Amino acid sequence: MKIIMPEAVKEIIDSHTDASRGRATGRLAGSLYEEIDSIKKLIVDTLAAIEVEIEYPEDEETIADAFDSSDIKAARDRLSELVDSWKGEKLYQDGARVVLCGRTNAGKSSLFNAILKEERAIVSDIEGTTRDFLESWASFDGIPVRLFDTAGLRETEDVIEAQGVEITKNLSTDADVVLYLVDSNTGISEEDVMFLEKCQEPVLLVWTKSDVTGEKAEHKLDESVEKRIPNFRGQVSISSKKGSGFDALYKAVKSILTSGLSTERTQAGLGSERQKEAVAEALECVEHALLSAADNYTLDAVVQDLEDCLDALGVVTGDVTPDDVLGSIFANFCVGK
Repeated sequence: MKIIMPEAVKEIIDSHTDASRGRATGRLAGSLYEEIDSIKKLIVDTLAAIEVEIEYPEDEETIADAFDSSDIKAARDRLSELVDSWKGEKLYQDGARVVLCGRTNAGKSSLFNAILKEERAIVSDIEGTTRDFLESWASFDGIPVRLFDTAGLRETEDVIEAQGVEITKNLSTDADVVLYLVDSNTGISEEDVMFLEKCQEPVLLVWTKSDVTGEKAEHKLDESVEKRIPNFRGQVSISSKKGSGFDALYKAVKSILTSGLSTERTQAGLGSERQKEAVAEALECVEHALLSAADNYTLDAVVQDLEDCLDALGVVTGDVTPDDVLGSIFANFCVGK
């Protein structure tokens, strides 16, 4: 636990959202240590049973059914869950890159300011006002996000603005999610679609100025256009002026970022790359132990795999000593008495 605590403290210091701080606090409180310690006990008890079988073969009552793979299988499943937890935990630690893209006057800077709840970007009706990008941390339903406000996409002879447009395109290629903004009054243009056709990153279409009503108001992408966008992930309508539609926006982005990840957990999760590598090594050792047992290798081979597993887990929480195994032997088997 002494090893885990400093890492958890650093996580808390570096956290950008309450959700990420909460996960790190759980590790600081000992949730990860307790989970791994519980898994180690399964391994230690299995080792104790094997040692009894090896050392006391004449004691039939002691060694009868002493080697049971059920504890190893339970350890394997729990280690696998821990390894799977890393990608989700990493998302909450490192955050994601979300880039606001769209034509000039689509409402990017207004949305940027509304999300941050401060006037960070200059908002103007004059096209080309934003010539460089701005970035800031924000929380999207608990997930820390580096949010980028970018220059509007359009053809321009202004050298500085043109450079800003190129920066926008480069930022979008590094995004985890592209929020492509379209003014509900003007609708989506062929220029918009041509950009989105080439976009390799997940795209969430954001209809802006949804508070404006009238015949020109448009809040849904035509199905034929949608098919032209290979990485289309959905669409939402928002009004930065009235602050409406933001919950749907945050949930949609979170859904894209967490797709296929195990993030909604009630148990411990790994907090560092070091921990992940150690637990992955322990999992590999346990899986090899099960294969060795299934292939009728000697019990010494299984013991070696399980001891290697404990060594790997010891990197996370501290060493398991031979006394731990001896303690389990005398606690669970009637030997030496």
